[in-house]
Amino acid sequence: MRPLTKFFLTGAAALVAISCSNDSLGPRRGAPPVISKMNPALAALAVPATIDFVIPADGGTVSILGMYRLKFPANAVCDPNAQDSRDGYATANWDAPCTTLGSDLAVHATLKWSHERLWIDVSPGLRFSPDAVVTISTDIMSPLVEYFSADGQDASGGLSNTWGIAYEPAIDAIPLNDSKDDRSVSTKINFTTGRITRRIKHFSGYSVVTGLYGCTVGEDPYCVDVPPDNSH
Repeated sequence: MRPLTKFFLTGAAALVAISCSNDSLGPRRGAPPVISKMNPALAALAVPATIDFVIPADGGTVSILGMYRLKFPANAVCDPNAQDSRDGYATANWDAPCTTLGSDLAVHATLKWSHERLWIDVSPGLRFSPDAVVTISTDIMSPLVEYFSADGQDASGGLSNTWGIAYEPAIDAIPLNDSKDDRSVSTKINFTTGRITRRIKHFSGYSVVTGLYGCTVGEDPYCVDVPPDNSH
């Protein structure tokens, strides 16, 4: 089992200013917001910061620096010392049964803002019971999501396809879209509240690609096509 898990919050900034005369991209209210400029705490993470938090055995919601939240049901964490947990992690069999941990678990995280993305490394490496739905969500993208919203519906003209939560092998590495193989972990975007959410089955290489406005798939290596599931 690798000792370090990774996921990052991506694209919380508008990289390219758009023309207000372009009526094909949602309601016009001036240029889209640049999230890193609106959120000083986010921009400050250009200098990496560390934080410790606890995953409660009884379940609950954990806020990490107010940037995003993790929601756990009770007994969601596979015991990292149990053989079935270790085997499932080693083979990336995220739906394999596991022995769950009956106590709280301390987690250490490092956050960094780079490449117009917020990255986070988390240790130890974990996976979650396939019977438990664990989610990660963020609201830091909400000003940009709401900018491209019309009556609570997606009015981004397809830009939201690059807003989502993808697989990431390491900080500053190239993200991948793991939801192509498992639709149960597809991103959900709420165009009323601006919240972006997805299910996570493990803490190992997650990237939250949240609103990299202006990126072009195929040109920007960090730009990933992760069409959201807006059926919620």
